[in-house]
Amino acid sequence: MAAAEREACEEAAKEAEEQRAGPGSAPAPAPLGLTELPGELLELILCCGSLGASDLVRLSCTCRHLREACQPRGKVWREQLRRRWPSLMKYYNQADSVNWLEQYKERHKAGLKAQTVVASFSKRFFSEHVPCDGFTDIETLDCPSHFFEDELMSILNTGGRKGLTWKYYAKKILYFLRQQNILKKLKTYLEYSADEQSFLEGAVLVDQYCNPLSDISLKSIQAQIDDIAAKVCTFLKSKNPRHPTVERKAGEALIVSQVELQRQVLDAMNCVLYEQLKYRGNEVDYYNCQNSYIHQVLIRRTGIPISLSVLYSTIAKQLGVQLEAVNFPSHFLLRWCQGKEGPSHFSLPFAENLELNPEPHEIPHPDIGRYFEEFADAYYVANPELAIRYPEDMALTRLAGQKTEESKE
Repeated sequence: MAAAEREACEEAAKEAEEQRAGPGSAPAPAPLGLTELPGELLELILCCGSLGASDLVRLSCTCRHLREACQPRGKVWREQLRRRWPSLMKYYNQADSVNWLEQYKERHKAGLKAQTVVASFSKRFFSEHVPCDGFTDIETLDCPSHFFEDELMSILNTGGRKGLTWKYYAKKILYFLRQQNILKKLKTYLEYSADEQSFLEGAVLVDQYCNPLSDISLKSIQAQIDDIAAKVCTFLKSKNPRHPTVERKAGEALIVSQVELQRQVLDAMNCVLYEQLKYRGNEVDYYNCQNSYIHQVLIRRTGIPISLSVLYSTIAKQLGVQLEAVNFPSHFLLRWCQGKEGPSHFSLPFAENLELNPEPHEIPHPDIGRYFEEFADAYYVANPELAIRYPEDMALTRLAGQKTEESKE
């Protein structure tokens, strides 16, 4: 009875469909199968996110059309990698020809390796601290380090209070790996000549070493400094539309030779940094380590002499003014040398407003005045206190003074 009713319902539905279509109309086309769809449409379906890696492997084994849609270098496996581990995409460029299937396999293997290492640390050092030689078995990894670190970050980002022991050891391992990597970069950096070394790059490396879990990169820090430099150029254009710095392009090496034009750049920097952006020295909490980290200086707009000097000199160099670093006792200063004929001006970026005094014969700062008596046109004259506390600095100061006097003659 049920079969007869079902057949009657199907007949009625068929008649209703024919009536809606009208007399003489062509029959509806048969629906396309999955394998009959165009390649681009098939890729969109396979990238919808409802299919896992194992599903794609099974699909690619069914026929040639689906195997071509799931090719290792295609969009389907790229999207599979992106959905599974989105943080990895920063390591790839759009123009790169990547075997996404192999990358997926490598990341999966690295994840298993990281879980095994963390589990072994949990067993070996559960009742004691990890010794200095406890990391020897992970110094040489048989998998890409960024894949290994990504799995450690996944463990750390697990929600709730689950797996606290694993999180503890994952954090220790991640600290070790990243600091070892940064130490290698620091050694390479220190092998550069003084002309090749960038203050900003050194500051970023120190920042990365002290904050290995933070997302700090030279590229991101440079982008923030470029933004400040652009603000300085905008201000400078309002004062002097014909200034050569105004027409500079991003990344272009520029040297401003005229002293007056250099002064205009520094005046614009002082206005933007200290008046508009409110950068300042941290007098209340001077020894807070955040004052030394360049990414925190840019966020909090607060620092100490050396970190503010790195920022100030980097911007000045981009805008065509060369400033020299001077390591004074207890302080780090910048020197603006006005060519061979002009005097040298010393400045302390820690101050809220950096004013350039053409005749700084008096030394108002207590720490600097403790070791130097007066400013002699192009250099500071040291007093006996410097010879007692810092004899090596005394010898260098005298040598620098002699060279300055000889150059005048």
